Amino acid sequence: MARRRYLAVVWTPARSLRALAPADPQALIAATLAIGYQLAALHARGQAHGGVDPALAVVGADGAAWLSRAAPRAPARRCAAPEVLRGAPASAAADQYAYAATVAALWPPARLAEPRVRAALLRALAVEPADRWPRIDDLVRALTPRRRWAWPVVGLALVGAAARAWPW
Repeated sequence: MARRRYLAVVWTPARSLRALAPADPQALIAATLAIGYQLAALHARGQAHGGVDPALAVVGADGAAWLSRAAPRAPARRCAAPEVLRGAPASAAADQYAYAATVAALWPPARLAEPRVRAALLRALAVEPADRWPRIDDLVRALTPRRRWAWPVVGLALVGAAARAWPW
């Protein structure tokens, strides 16, 4: 008997990430980073999405984010890579370009103004695919907010250590 393949799809209410932007910028950033890692997993399997666009980025009631269509009929022109607009097939490099354009369209201006974020996006938006990041997960890591030390806590720890070392 021949084996058949099936695709199971779950319906869940979701809203566009654009709706998150003014209300919760930190949740928006986390959601777009999650979508970046989803694209990285897709690329690791040798596949390309081919339609990354802000209109397709959604978040569910549970906070999970994803791209709503895995196989668009035509690439979204506003975020499509230059090579795709010239007729090249979808690729991981083209997805990276479209993802960077999506991030630039969705993220708050203050976050986009950070030099590290701006440099990462400009590299991903290079006209030539060879000038982009080697992999999309490298881009996502570059966009991920760096943890900042809690200087007040460090200061208190130093004061405590000094107080214990002081000969009373």
